[in-house]
Amino acid sequence: MQAATKAQVPGIGENGAVLAETASAAVEGRGQKVRAMLKARLGDEIYSSWFKSLEFESFDGRIVKVSVPVKFVRNWIQEHYADHLLACSRIEFTSAERVTSAVTASASPPFWRMMPAVAPAPAASRSTTATFAP
Repeated sequence: MQAATKAQVPGIGENGAVLAETASAAVEGRGQKVRAMLKARLGDEIYSSWFKSLEFESFDGRIVKVSVPVKFVRNWIQEHYADHLLACSRIEFTSAERVTSAVTASASPPFWRMMPAVAPAPAASRSTTATFAP
């Protein structure tokens, strides 16, 4: 029995199991075509806002797995563009039954953790009103 490697495309293994196509040149190449279809179908603005960071991770013969860097983007795509993503994916991944999405783990901390700590101004110098002089 041979394990599926990153370069394999879906097929039947020696034990009858479907071999997975994982994040490789093959999946990414097909993913590029899906992204081009989404851009043509939805327009540059929507594509740039929601699909530019979409990565195609794997395809097991039934499920296309994609990832995005932020949970909000994943949720927005699922709520507003899932049908478009599946339709375009089925053109390249013909046996795809569904698309699942995940949030990629970020190596960098959230932006608010990178901001310097700022102490509040002393109470005596705080002002709750603004004065505008002509």
